[in-house]
Amino acid sequence: MSKGERAGTRMHMLTRDDIISASLKLVDEEGLNALSFRALGKRLGVSQTAFYRHIPDKAALLDGVSEKIWRQTLERLLATTAPGAETRSSAESWHSVMLSYARTLRRTLLAHPNAVELVLTHPIATARSFSLIAQVLVAFDAAGFQHPDHMLALFTSVTVYTTGFAAAEAAPPAGGEVTSPLAGFNEALSSMSPADRQALEGLVGQVMTGSWDFSSQFEVGLQALLRGWDTENRDMS
Repeated sequence: MSKGERAGTRMHMLTRDDIISASLKLVDEEGLNALSFRALGKRLGVSQTAFYRHIPDKAALLDGVSEKIWRQTLERLLATTAPGAETRSSAESWHSVMLSYARTLRRTLLAHPNAVELVLTHPIATARSFSLIAQVLVAFDAAGFQHPDHMLALFTSVTVYTTGFAAAEAAPPAGGEVTSPLAGFNEALSSMSPADRQALEGLVGQVMTGSWDFSSQFEVGLQALLRGWDTENRDMS
């Protein structure tokens, strides 16, 4: 088989999932700016025209990569919260389900830091992504999970909090490398009066002692968001 024939065979064997998976791998390895049909074609050994019957343009390609992140997150969530899952507790409620969702989403995003910006700016938009969310919500209902009013608003709030936190934690800085925030913080501390430093210790002592931790801070904010949800929604009703 000639080189052209082999390329043609690969072109016809490619599926949408193959293309999206290769795209996410490219983003993981080289960054979001490196993603293009040309780069993807070079990586897969096909011409750019091989993609167009599955994915018509760059916008659809980006939506597909975002969809892949959501699929990884929601399938993992379904595996751990569906009826009969080993990890499910008989007392499980919407609170524990949303904790599991946020932790699963954060873990997925941290595994693909170069794609966090994409998820932030390309919210759930494809039919496949909406179908997955529907499966998750229906599974929760079928399992008898308690859930509050305004479930969609809760889901959105937890998603925005988690995605934004992951972006602050791991997304590559826009424009390239930046100076460590601690460098500026330590410089500011050195010019403060002892009284001001003492007052600051009561507010951001963990940062000053170097014990500030992303994971624990994520949990603090997440727990506060969920604890306040019932109160806020009772006021809205």
